[in-house]
Amino acid sequence: MLRHIVFTQGRSGSNFLVRTLNSHPEVVNYGEVFSDWTPLSKLRQLMNTVGFTNVDYLEFLYDSKTIYNCAQLWNLCARTRNGKSRNFKLLKNTKTLGIKEFGIHFDKFEAQEFLLKNPDISIIYLFRENIIQRYLSLVSLGRRGVISTESSRVSADKMYIDIDEALVRLEDLSRKRQYEQSLIDSLNGNPILPLRYEDA
Repeated sequence: MLRHIVFTQGRSGSNFLVRTLNSHPEVVNYGEVFSDWTPLSKLRQLMNTVGFTNVDYLEFLYDSKTIYNCAQLWNLCARTRNGKSRNFKLLKNTKTLGIKEFGIHFDKFEAQEFLLKNPDISIIYLFRENIIQRYLSLVSLGRRGVISTESSRVSADKMYIDIDEALVRLEDLSRKRQYEQSLIDSLNGNPILPLRYEDA
């Protein structure tokens, strides 16, 4: 089975991309696996307590049939609860399995080695080049608490920005973008598909 990663950053359209990938009958993407609010992250924390590294955790996610079937069951229950069509995918019919994760999390959770030692994994590098628009989207998220809506790209609401805070945040976003790009550049042999949010 092929493996892939949506390597991304916040407010860059990654949720939409993962939903689009998962709409294909032969593609499964688990979504985020490091963020504390995700079910799979609870497994990560448990594995860490018994001595497994985050690299071990990622390897386990890709290799475990049990995790695959549990994720499909979880998805089936969630879709049924929300009145959506049922969609349980069998492992034997899945051509590519992947995750979505923020580039900075590979640094925060010391998991860069997973990328470096797995040149077979295809990387979809999704990024938002305009950091000012990305910053404004993050501010809007903080105020509204809305992660994704059809109209989230354009808003007529006035937004008041503290300039000093904005400069600090923009510098931080720029530094993180540089880290993500340097990690991508360090990969040796991985198929990489760069996708700019602005081109969507």
